[in-house]
This record gives sequence, C-alpha cells and structure tokens, in this order.
Amino acid sequence: MGYYKKYKEEYYTWKKTYYKKYYDHDKKHYDCDKKYYDHDKKHYDYDKKYYDHDKKYYDDHDYHYDKKYYDDDDHYYDFVESYKKHH
Repeated sequence: MGYYKKYKEEYYTWKKTYYKKYYDHDKKHYDCDKKYYDHDKKHYDYDKKYYDHDKKYYDDHDYHYDKKYYDDDDHYYDFVESYKKHH
C-alpha cells in the first residue's frame, strides 16, 4: 500500500509541475502577445493623433485660405462696383 501512495504522490507532483510549466509557458506567450498588442495600439493611437492633427490643420488651412480668397473677391467686386458708379 505504501508503494501505491508514494507513486500517487509522485504522479500528482509531476502532473502539477507539468501543468504549471505549460501554464507559465502559455502565460508568457499571452503576456508577449499583450505587449505587442499594446505596442500596436500605442502606434495606432499615435497615428490617429497625427491624422487628426493633420486633418485639423488641413481643414483650418483650407477654410482660412478659401475665406481669404472669397473676401478678396468680394472686396474686388465692391471696388469694381464703386469704380463703375463714379466713372
């Protein structure tokens, strides 16, 4: 009976060690994947930040640029109209 008990204890110890080894291995892979995922996410967030920044600059720039030309045209039109009236 003592042999069986010893064998059973060794088997459970081995099983525990075996599963722990694989669990730790899987956890290591999971942590690695998570690290890369977080890294990619960080890059994605950076890209998005730059995209939003560029878009804002582009939109603001276009708006001011178009508005300036629109105002210049208005100004020119008013100038021509007033010139016509006086000549």
